[in-house]
Amino acid sequence: MKLINYFWGSISALAGILLMICMIIDLTVVQSSFLNYTNEKYNVAEKLSVTDEELEKVVCTMISYVKGESEDAQIIVEVGGIKTEFFNQKELKHLLDVKNLMIIFRKIKIVLTIPFGVGTLFMLKKKKTKELATGIILTWFVLIVMSLVMGIMAIIDINNLVNGFHKLFFTDDTWILNPALDRSVWMFRSDMYKDVLLQIGKIIFGIFIFTNGIAFIIILLAKKRSSC
Repeated sequence: MKLINYFWGSISALAGILLMICMIIDLTVVQSSFLNYTNEKYNVAEKLSVTDEELEKVVCTMISYVKGESEDAQIIVEVGGIKTEFFNQKELKHLLDVKNLMIIFRKIKIVLTIPFGVGTLFMLKKKKTKELATGIILTWFVLIVMSLVMGIMAIIDINNLVNGFHKLFFTDDTWILNPALDRSVWMFRSDMYKDVLLQIGKIIFGIFIFTNGIAFIIILLAKKRSSC
């Protein structure tokens, strides 16, 4: 019975932490403000010969499209004094793939709420907060190890890590872009991906410290009660 409690505690913790990571990605990376920040940081507008204002419109249109808030990702911009469509057909195809991935991403978040909610309610009803807290600590330990491995891979070769991600989630080669032909690739250079990982890592580390601190307190209080 004790093993079952730890199992439910770990399942609930894993679902909750993965749900939290999904929400962090959704609230940071898939936001116009973050991409506008990295574009300004790396002078992307200047490299594309567009104004900062026009590039911000491109970002806003693109993000709205991949999040399913609009039906068209294409936008007309002025490049070197000539009005032209920002995205070519290959880029639009990849954006459609990203949009479809985001739909799956949202469904995963909904699915994760089920084991998180059921597991947490089960543990609280059975008054097994110690087992739930232990599950949180153990789950975080595994995820932190995995994150460290990814961090080391990013330090060694960020491009190889990013390419591996694209090969895992996309079945075609529309994500393989040419800086000489595809404007959007300038917004997604290796430095931007480093900023993405750093931003997510900082938030996750902060939540890791907070949640594990609470979990340790719960375990200590439970041990204190059992010894009385």
